[in-house]
Amino acid sequence: MKVSAKKLKAAMIKACMGNAALAKAAHVGNATVVRILHGDNEVQLSTVGKLSKALNVDFREIVEE
Repeated sequence: MKVSAKKLKAAMIKACMGNAALAKAAHVGNATVVRILHGDNEVQLSTVGKLSKALNVDFREIVEE
């Protein structure tokens, strides 16, 4: 599944979360968050779910259309 770095960053700003805070809340590695934000947007569905749950957004708000 492809995550939009731009949409993810916008959701992080809205939630007042930095990279490390999101990684901790989503139970993923900090490197995973950094990798996505730098354009490596192929992410497992489970990771998308963890990120969207931590950000309190629907997963469709952070994936590419």
